[in-house]
Amino acid sequence: MEKEGTQLDFKGQEVLVGMDVHNLTWKVATCTINTNPTKWPVTIRKPFVENLKKHLDKHYPGADFVCAYEAGFCGFWIQKALTAIGIRTIVANAADIPTSDKERQQKEDKRDARKIAKALKDGSIVGIYIPDDESLEARSVVRERYSITKSGRRIKCQIKSHLALYHIEIPEEMTQKHWSRVFIKWLKEEQVNLKDRTLKLQIKRLELLLLGVSFIYIKVRATIGPNYLQMLLFYYQETNLER
Repeated sequence: MEKEGTQLDFKGQEVLVGMDVHNLTWKVATCTINTNPTKWPVTIRKPFVENLKKHLDKHYPGADFVCAYEAGFCGFWIQKALTAIGIRTIVANAADIPTSDKERQQKEDKRDARKIAKALKDGSIVGIYIPDDESLEARSVVRERYSITKSGRRIKCQIKSHLALYHIEIPEEMTQKHWSRVFIKWLKEEQVNLKDRTLKLQIKRLELLLLGVSFIYIKVRATIGPNYLQMLLFYYQETNLER
């Protein structure tokens, strides 16, 4: 580091930035190869990326920055946003970051930020794979389909339990695993005959979920194409997630 009067100059130096990210604030600890992480990490508030950039440029003008944070609920948007403004950013698997027993017992945001900065300094962080936007969208669609299908199985079990509670027997020809339109029509007829408001609400929920599954199929085709769709369907059939 060179000083010219009151001017700081970190040109040619690498500043390592450990970040513990949350919805409302980020805790940020910094260090260089020759210094330890800052004892008191700073708090960055919204807009996160802009404020982080201002903070780093103010305190480490001219430096090359390397940031890292743990993979989690925030996904990869931080990595993409920081990369877009020229800051190299690593997304780390939390299990791969060296953690002492004391850090496990006394878990705090500032400790986590310092721990990540130290791991950067020691070279012990290996970034995970960063998928492209298309792959991320495909993954989200698949997860949503699974979630809707799981909810569908739940409401079907609830309907069966409700029928059993009131000793409403399902016709033998309709006891197959697949719930056909004919079966749902029968359910509606039973509901009208019995004036069962609970069953009516359950059928409405089921129809909304079935509509969601149909929409997801269309979205999958539009997002990731028919070939990948075949692979997904095979996966769900093999893992018994279809019904």
